[in-house]
Amino acid sequence: MARGNATPVQMCQAFCPASPTKVFFGSTIDGAFSGNGERYADSENAFAYRKALRADCTCNGRDPAGLAPIDLTLDTSLRQGDIIATTNGLVAYSGARAGSGQSAEFTPVASYPGLTADVRARLGEMKVAPVSRRNGRE
Repeated sequence: MARGNATPVQMCQAFCPASPTKVFFGSTIDGAFSGNGERYADSENAFAYRKALRADCTCNGRDPAGLAPIDLTLDTSLRQGDIIATTNGLVAYSGARAGSGQSAEFTPVASYPGLTADVRARLGEMKVAPVSRRNGRE
């Protein structure tokens, strides 16, 4: 799928493929509504995350706090200069290359011109932990 064509529902499912998802819109979660008019506050699991994490509610299929790897070309929230942790280290989003696919462009933080030397050095000290593989899933 080309960058910029992902719907909010597709993005939510990409971030959390191991569980059912629903998208709510609003300036605060207390007043958010789904596309069909359902209020988040009235939904079955409203605010459950404030009380406890559930082992059977997981985005990555392994643990309740784990993240699922996503295809960054689908992430329409990226803005130029955003720093992303990848399996190859930290990179900065440098924009989308125009064309039929509008592919996302990333630059290693060590050579990204939009960072000060101090920030570049501090980011260079950070280590990205590899994704562990369990049950054949990433």
